[in-house]
Amino acid sequence: MLPLGSQHIEAEARRLLRDQIARSAWFRNGLSDRERSQRVEQEVATFWHLKAAQVQELLEERARPVSRSAILGKADSRAPLKSIRPGVSTGPLL
Repeated sequence: MLPLGSQHIEAEARRLLRDQIARSAWFRNGLSDRERSQRVEQEVATFWHLKAAQVQELLEERARPVSRSAILGKADSRAPLKSIRPGVSTGPLL
C-alpha cells in the first residue's frame, strides 16, 4: 500500500467539502457569485479537517489490492459457472 501524504488527504477533503457545499443551497440567498465563492472557500478552510478521517479511509480503501474473489462477486473462481443453457458448461471466466 502506498503511504498517504497529509497534503493529499487535505486536498481531497477540501475538494469533497467544496463539492458538498456547491450541491447544497448554502450561501445562495442574495449573494453574487464572487461573494458566494468567497464564503464557500472560507467554509472549506475552516471545516476541511472534519472530512479528513473519511477521506483517509476512502483513499486507503482505493489503494488496497482487489482480490480475485471480490472481482468475481465472491464466487469460488475454481468452480464451474452455471451454464445459461442446460448441459453446456462455460467453465471459469478467468
